[in-house]
Amino acid sequence: ASVGAVGGLRIGVDPARFGDDKFAVTIRRGRAVLRQEETQKLDSIQGAIWVKSLIDPYGEPPEQIAVDEIGVGAGVVDQLKAFYGSAVVGINSALRMDGEYGEERMRISGCKTLYYNLRAFMWGEMRDWLAGQVSIPNDHALKSELTAPRYSYRGGSLILESKDDMKARGVKSPNKADSLALTFADPRKTNEMNNHPLLSNPALTGRAPASRVGY
Repeated sequence: ASVGAVGGLRIGVDPARFGDDKFAVTIRRGRAVLRQEETQKLDSIQGAIWVKSLIDPYGEPPEQIAVDEIGVGAGVVDQLKAFYGSAVVGINSALRMDGEYGEERMRISGCKTLYYNLRAFMWGEMRDWLAGQVSIPNDHALKSELTAPRYSYRGGSLILESKDDMKARGVKSPNKADSLALTFADPRKTNEMNNHPLLSNPALTGRAPASRVGY
């Protein structure tokens, strides 16, 4: 991982929701994915302890730990906050980004594409990152997941195929790819976004029930 491995640690955590889904974690620094791991059948406390065991060997406080809070993820967020405080952000991937918040968010980020929800935005940021010189694991499963979701447009905004729709056509949940996408939950420095309405939206900050619509 020698390609652009500079900057703070950004952690993406995609907890398993149920059944055969896997709990995935990606650790990224700049242009390099340092580590990516999967496991199964952990409750929220076990999951948070497992995530901590992956982060702590780096010996530095993470810049951000973005956790998909839909399903069991809310409990993982609470447990990780006990370890890492404000570095932990609960992410509702289904948070709508078009309309009221979308236009302002796109102006801040400099994006030309309008994204329907936060998941589509994170995947778009990840796509742009992957288009450059990067270091990612030589992992066939990850590479397959990165191209697995279909996309469409709703009201002029790009939306990714939901995990449930992917499963309905026999495609596994892209857990590794989603955990990598979560490292792009907020690519700007925190102090640039302190007053942005998205960060005061309870669906993003983690204390409102997370919706799975469009997820």
